[in-house]
Amino acid sequence: MSKIKPEEMEIPSEKKIIETKKRCTYVPQQEWRYKNTTLSAKMRHILETGEFHDVTFEVGDNKHLISAHKFVLVLNSNVFEAMFHGALAPTSGELISVPDIEPNPFNLFLKVR
Repeated sequence: MSKIKPEEMEIPSEKKIIETKKRCTYVPQQEWRYKNTTLSAKMRHILETGEFHDVTFEVGDNKHLISAHKFVLVLNSNVFEAMFHGALAPTSGELISVPDIEPNPFNLFLKVR
């Protein structure tokens, strides 16, 4: 069986995303999965774009907002695992304040794998 490369896959041409309560159709122009072929590249994409994030931090004195993914944080830190799955886990949509670190170092932490 031959392996199909992502660039050889046929992508529907004229469909657009239309979100309704029950339907979401496909937009080829925004299909990042085919542009980013490795898992690492896909994860970098969702980190950089903030897509699919499920937690938001207020970072630094200026309360800079940074979105992240709990799954990735839990994989890399037992502190975040305790934070998200312990008795004091934040409620959905709650901002988590981290005033003692500035945005650049925090972003670097998110990118280290």
